[in-house]
Amino acid sequence: MKENIELLMKKLNKAYLIYKNEFLNKDFLVIARKGKNIESIEIKFRKEHFKHLVGIRGIKANDFFEKLSKKRLSIKELQELGKNPYIIEKLNSFSKLKKLLEESPYLYDFHPHSTPKIELDKIIANIDKEIKKELIGLKFLKNLSGKSYVPASIERRKASEITTEDRKRIIFILEKNLIDREYSKIIFKIDEEDILLYFKEI
Repeated sequence: MKENIELLMKKLNKAYLIYKNEFLNKDFLVIARKGKNIESIEIKFRKEHFKHLVGIRGIKANDFFEKLSKKRLSIKELQELGKNPYIIEKLNSFSKLKKLLEESPYLYDFHPHSTPKIELDKIIANIDKEIKKELIGLKFLKNLSGKSYVPASIERRKASEITTEDRKRIIFILEKNLIDREYSKIIFKIDEEDILLYFKEI
């Protein structure tokens, strides 16, 4: 890929700031429904996920994030790193991610045979899966602290290309900071839904 490296650095720094201000060390509780079938997942955004989201290779995830945070990533270093061929498209998508979560999103199952180079479990995307638009790919993690999902990919494509037919309408998305025990902020809600039916207390 032949990229303008200075433009790439500028877009990378902009994406970093968006991630830092809107997602870093935040957890999102997503509640989705199809008929009587309810599914809830927790998504955790941490600094080590940023490198994979932008499509950079050849550097440790935490080192990459720290270099950006301290403005120590040089043009020469960036030029030598491996890059996803769609990195510019990925970086341009960062400014639209919060909007995706706030405007009638749907929770899809990832189609395991759609793209063999990517291993995902869930997709959050637009209601119309035939429109080429931003989406977030999620990977399931199970560790000592419990079960959760982490952001593993940002794409701008038709959701139909990488999802199964099964999907659920997201009815609530709640947000909290890493240090908080309880969710207290609602960033998306279907008007006709009563959140108290799903939680005793918010």
